[in-house]
Amino acid sequence: MESLKLAESVTIFGKWLGGFTEKRYPEAFSEFCGLYEKAFADALEAEGAEKVADAFMGGIEADLQKTFFLRRSGERANIKMTIIAYLCPMLLRMEKASAAETLTAETTSEAPAAEPEKNPLAQELCDLLCDRWNEAYPKDCVRGAVSYETINGSFCHKLFGLDLSVTDRR
Repeated sequence: MESLKLAESVTIFGKWLGGFTEKRYPEAFSEFCGLYEKAFADALEAEGAEKVADAFMGGIEADLQKTFFLRRSGERANIKMTIIAYLCPMLLRMEKASAAETLTAETTSEAPAAEPEKNPLAQELCDLLCDRWNEAYPKDCVRGAVSYETINGSFCHKLFGLDLSVTDRR
């Protein structure tokens, strides 16, 4: 397993945090999932959640050790934000591989599509990553994983009573 490849998903955070706005988050999240979901799914299937969590945290630590010591806390905060805003929501949305294949087979027939089944290994990995982060950085805890829908729905749409979601502003 390539721990650096998995850790790269959050250590190259500039691109992702720059897209953490109301308008750009859905597109940035889709791109993040497209780049890293398969790698995490393959690693989970081959190694299991425990080993993937260890490899992921090891990759983060290796990356932080390369960073100048005065910049580590800022770098760690950016990595944490990327984990919270992109990685955990991606893991919470991951479906079982067999469920995705079944869903594809069902959509080709005339029967209504069933709700895709969530991947329990991805759910476990998400919990393990939060726990491992909290063990490694007890003063900088992750309070828990949040879904994409919760994050995307929490952007501010009104300011002083004015609707900010209106796109046609002449």
